[in-house]
Amino acid sequence: NATRKQWVESMEKVSKMNFQAMSNTWLKQTNFPIVEIQTEYKSGNAIIKISQKNIKDKKPWEFPLNITLVDKNGKITNSLIKRVSGYKDEVIFNDVSKPELFSINAGYSFYGKVEYKQSLSELYKQVRLDPDLINKYIAFYKIAETEKTKLLKNKENKVSDEFAELFYSLLTNEELTNKTGSLMLAITQTVDDEKFRHKYQELYEVREKILKTIATKYKKNLFEIYLKYSTRI
Repeated sequence: NATRKQWVESMEKVSKMNFQAMSNTWLKQTNFPIVEIQTEYKSGNAIIKISQKNIKDKKPWEFPLNITLVDKNGKITNSLIKRVSGYKDEVIFNDVSKPELFSINAGYSFYGKVEYKQSLSELYKQVRLDPDLINKYIAFYKIAETEKTKLLKNKENKVSDEFAELFYSLLTNEELTNKTGSLMLAITQTVDDEKFRHKYQELYEVREKILKTIATKYKKNLFEIYLKYSTRI
């Protein structure tokens, strides 16, 4: 059987790239990279600042980071894969039009966690425009998380019309549902907020409230969708 060293050397031979340092961290170090992202557009340049969280007694991870710029029509205008190897790094797209959104770690280019602060409106925009299915799903998950937390904090709060409309628009997107099935629209009975994380009954009730609100709002349309797909079985 081939050794680890021979396996790495074979990849290096084919790719003409050095993987020694990269393999040492991934094969000999526990945990995974946690990457903080900051983006800005300035003087015709799209700038992405990359920071790895420094974990005690750990070396910085080396990994490929796929970054794409997306316009208002959901088209990728620029993209590159950055080989990150240090605690701090930066990517600059020079002389480009202002992107409608930045799609970070597109295609889940590396195993790890991306911390990228986005407003709720930016998350909605990402779900609607990002052609990358993984980032589209992550953005939807974060929006749903915000919606569930809002309802958990006050039972009198209502499901927002914007969220219901987003859910319905995704459900009626045939191209999307053919690729992802129902996974894209999964409303989990979990939240990250420690205060509500173990409130299982309340989480169940919130999920039911969201689904019932959507079903009531789009009752006729949903029934037509059901009839359409039931004839295909």
